[in-house]
Amino acid sequence: MAKKILAAFPAGHPAFAGHFPGNPIVPGVLLLDELMHALAADLDRGYAAFTVESVKFLYSARPGDVVYWVYTPVRADAVRFVLTVGDHDAVVGVIVVGPKT
Repeated sequence: MAKKILAAFPAGHPAFAGHFPGNPIVPGVLLLDELMHALAADLDRGYAAFTVESVKFLYSARPGDVVYWVYTPVRADAVRFVLTVGDHDAVVGVIVVGPKT
């Protein structure tokens, strides 16, 4: 599967006000939320059909960064995902894909 744009978070996004003043980064929960919405659309599943099995944050996304995503099946019920920023793997993990809702 080819990399797709997941999101770009503008400097004025409200999440940056408290995460972290003077050194803003995109909160991990916001990245995972965007990913699960994208997966739901791509796999024709409801958003509630996903469970994060594992996740590792390796590199911070900052205001204005474009975040890309790609996933590959690892089991019949799970996908491995990678979110990238520039040339860096930012977030990697496995999401369990539940039944169509």
